[in-house]
Amino acid sequence: MGLARHISEVLDTAWMLPAVGQGALGLECRADDSQTRTLLAKIDDPATRCAVLAERAMLRGLGGGCQVPIGASTSTQGVRLTLQGVVLAPDGQCESKEVRACH
Repeated sequence: MGLARHISEVLDTAWMLPAVGQGALGLECRADDSQTRTLLAKIDDPATRCAVLAERAMLRGLGGGCQVPIGASTSTQGVRLTLQGVVLAPDGQCESKEVRACH
């Protein structure tokens, strides 16, 4: 896009995790609409779907929501999914307690 000169800082995922599901596109349709479900299946990415489901499960397990500063980053390699998460205080401060889970 030719905007590289405007970048003043690249956020390091070692300390700055995105919001749960950030960057994933979610589409819905009626359960009984088989034609639309067939079309949507063509653009489904199973790895992304699994990553977002894992991040949302973490968020739900922590009792979080849109107004809670919880971040997540998920990566997949083959059948291995790695989820890294962070919970910040409402004022944005972070106590360093790293928890990693793999399945």
